[in-house]
Amino acid sequence: MDCQKIFNIYFYVNIFLFLVAVIATVVLWKSNSIYDKYEKIRNSRYRKQIIMAYRVGVALFTLIGFFTAILPVIRDKKSINNKTYNVDYGEVVYISKDRGPYGLTKLFRIETDGKILEVDVLKRDKGILKGDYVKVTWLENSKEAVVEKCDKEE
Repeated sequence: MDCQKIFNIYFYVNIFLFLVAVIATVVLWKSNSIYDKYEKIRNSRYRKQIIMAYRVGVALFTLIGFFTAILPVIRDKKSINNKTYNVDYGEVVYISKDRGPYGLTKLFRIETDGKILEVDVLKRDKGILKGDYVKVTWLENSKEAVVEKCDKEE
């Protein structure tokens, strides 16, 4: 699999979604007319507090997204560009049910040299089951990985 392409797409999608969140935060912070569309807010005696709560909530969501999703990916960008990923071989000990938004990601736990490596899988070979021997190409900070089924001899 082309790990360079997969990791770059992941990087740029994350950056794009973060920029959308920043723009939404700025628009919601600057504009009062957005909140005037809703009669409950417009007629409430706590109008200013409600608007401030929405603004702070969206800003907190954006900040949390920055520290949990964007910062690790930015730290991994150098290794993505240099193609210096971590590569481990091991046995799958756990495969989660679908997780993340809309069930788009899976969590794999892989035993490598007596240690358990826990990664979110961006792309994987079909038919990987618990107990299979796999090659895991993963990023250090974001723990995102490409998982390929392989033979023990590799």
